Amino acid sequence: MQEVFLNWYKQISKLGQAHEWMKAEESLASHFNILNRGGMDANENFSSQFSSAVSSSLDVFDVVDASLLTSIDHSLKLDNGAYAKINSMIIPCCEDFDRSQE
Repeated sequence: MQEVFLNWYKQISKLGQAHEWMKAEESLASHFNILNRGGMDANENFSSQFSSAVSSSLDVFDVVDASLLTSIDHSLKLDNGAYAKINSMIIPCCEDFDRSQE
């Protein structure tokens, strides 16, 4: 790209049209500024959308995490209840077995 501009500049210089070159340079600088601003705006827009998506994802993960913890807690309570019921049946049987062995 730089070669193209240098060749163009050489051709314009040969023709003695330095004023045209300055107008073209100003136009080019203006276009670069517009592109740069557009890129910065797009970057800010993307950054905002990305931040929003991350925040949204974190909210979803918080809800899922709370739901998972509730589910684990409920399962643990059921397991403890089942353990108590099984022990209430097994312990007397073991005691009866031990007595019968005596």
